[in-house]
Amino acid sequence: AGGVPVGGLLTHSLLTPTGAIVLVGGWVAASALVSLALVAPGGRLADMLAVAAAVGLGLALTRGAGTQAGAGGNDPLPALLAPLCCLAAGVITFRIAGTLLQGAERLARRGPALTRLALIGLARAPAAPSLAIAFLAVSVGLGGFALAYRATLLRGTADQAANQVPLDAIVAPGADFTTPLELAPAASWRAQSGGRVLPVRRTEATYPSGGGTVTVPALGVPASGLILIHGWRNSDGSASLPALARRLEPTGPARTPGPLLEPGARWLAVRASAPGVSVSLTADLRDRSGAIRQLALGTAGAHPAVLSARIPPGTWELEALELDELTGLAITNGHQNGENLAPATQASTNVALGPIEALDGARRPVMRVPIGAWRAVGSASAPARSGSSAIVGFAATGQPGLVRPPQPSDVHRIPVLVDPQTAASAGPGGLLSLTVDQLPVAARVVGVLKRFPALGSGAGGFVIADEATLAGALDAQLPGQGRADELWIATDHPQELRAALAAGPLSQLSATFRADVQRSLRSAPIARGLLGTLLAAAGLAAALAVLGLVVSLLGAARDERVQQDLEAQGVGPRGLRAELQMRLALAGVLGVLIGLGIAVALTGLAVATVQAAATLAAPSPPLVTVVPWGELAAFGVVAIVALIGASWLIALSLDWHWPARRVPRPSLERVPAR
Repeated sequence: AGGVPVGGLLTHSLLTPTGAIVLVGGWVAASALVSLALVAPGGRLADMLAVAAAVGLGLALTRGAGTQAGAGGNDPLPALLAPLCCLAAGVITFRIAGTLLQGAERLARRGPALTRLALIGLARAPAAPSLAIAFLAVSVGLGGFALAYRATLLRGTADQAANQVPLDAIVAPGADFTTPLELAPAASWRAQSGGRVLPVRRTEATYPSGGGTVTVPALGVPASGLILIHGWRNSDGSASLPALARRLEPTGPARTPGPLLEPGARWLAVRASAPGVSVSLTADLRDRSGAIRQLALGTAGAHPAVLSARIPPGTWELEALELDELTGLAITNGHQNGENLAPATQASTNVALGPIEALDGARRPVMRVPIGAWRAVGSASAPARSGSSAIVGFAATGQPGLVRPPQPSDVHRIPVLVDPQTAASAGPGGLLSLTVDQLPVAARVVGVLKRFPALGSGAGGFVIADEATLAGALDAQLPGQGRADELWIATDHPQELRAALAAGPLSQLSATFRADVQRSLRSAPIARGLLGTLLAAAGLAAALAVLGLVVSLLGAARDERVQQDLEAQGVGPRGLRAELQMRLALAGVLGVLIGLGIAVALTGLAVATVQAAATLAAPSPPLVTVVPWGELAAFGVVAIVALIGASWLIALSLDWHWPARRVPRPSLERVPAR
């Protein structure tokens, strides 16, 4: 649907004139050939048609599988699967119906008299009843196929909608790139939705492959929320979804928090010096919601000095100290490295840091933060440990250096789920070196997935990690870089969430609801027309089934000797009526049961070629065969009830006082031997 011309879709669908003619013509031809073949003497024509149908069925399946493996097409041959199956099934049903009726008659000899009489009437001259049962089975089979085809298409639209929106809604940044968590905290979103809210980090990851690199989409999704994903199939992953979710969960805390500043702290001060190159010093503070606030402390120069800045109101955690080269030095280094063919010549220096102190309003120390055990990453090299102070190497590379508490990602690789191609590029033990947002991330492959929702059909691969673990690894390189930029929401009150997103600051966000996507797919012209056609086909099949049974058993093909024998034995109009009703009911039940079996067989054979015969391109995820057992059972019950009701009404409407037309009986006199 999205962005695909309707004309192109219809050109490649069964709703074209050619496709419709092929399907309807095949159906009519199958019914006509079944009737002609079955009433022809000898049965050779029926056997020849059955063999021809089997050959055509094999060819259609081969062509359908080849088309499905490709990009799709408008080959009309897969559309003949249902008529070909019905032709073969009709002949087989005719062949076995007589045997079944005769066997049932022998089994019913000790049963109720009415049932025995009805079965005797059916088994005495089984040609017409077998034809009626075969026609009924074909009609019910085609009707059941229509229901299964419809169920498969509806399942396909539901799966495609879930592939775009895994939960009930996705709330993402709008045109100004403001994220949902920047406008409202997670607790507020949970209150608005009344359900689970999953913070998701959407970005890209690059990994080495062969002699180059490959860039794929990357998602950070809470591992505990993976089981909420709609439309997931067991075949999509190397293990069940709960098992894969457990593999993503970190074994310990995803992040080691920094020191919490005292409530009475008003100033943050650090003693610093950088004798070689002046370095800009910034304190990264984290609030309770996880947002990062940068506090510029000043510039460290050749002489030791105390750099300080006022702490904003609130509760803050000291995440890290950030070291940056001054703006002018960054521009100069960029020009020199761009014009110099030799390796880059960045300026470097040692930066003395510490101690860090939090001061009250009178600038009296209220807490001291030792940083001797902190780690240096990025453009900062490992510090020289000295208790509350540290000497850090810093290179002016254009990237910041960070001095922070040790984090789990320093020693543990983050577990990830990847596609097969990415998994093939991993090293021994599934080790994978990623670059996420230009930051190095050490990962380990713990599962392989064929697909993952919310990535788009053009994704050549993907990397999936636990959101908190990925955020901890990114924040360890650059504070704030790992914060979620969209929300996946599961809600039982979508209207309340829609109302909240339609007014106030939240209206600037982009929201997509799974129900809207599914409704759009179902209301597309091709889907609406095809579903209507299939429902009409199911209704037509039921009507044809009733008509075929009545005409076959009460029309010119009926055996009037049954009625003559019953009249000769003194059976009155009421008995004749009851026997006819039972005869119609038994033939109808047998035909419906065989037809339901044909419908199930058609589902397994023909629905697998829906993609080849009725779509422009392979849907994502691929279609799966759906057998609507409940609908098939209801369809069978309705067909049986309709047949019984029709037989009852027809039997009542007949004038049983008219004598049956006498049919000459074969002579029983012994022929003298010659």
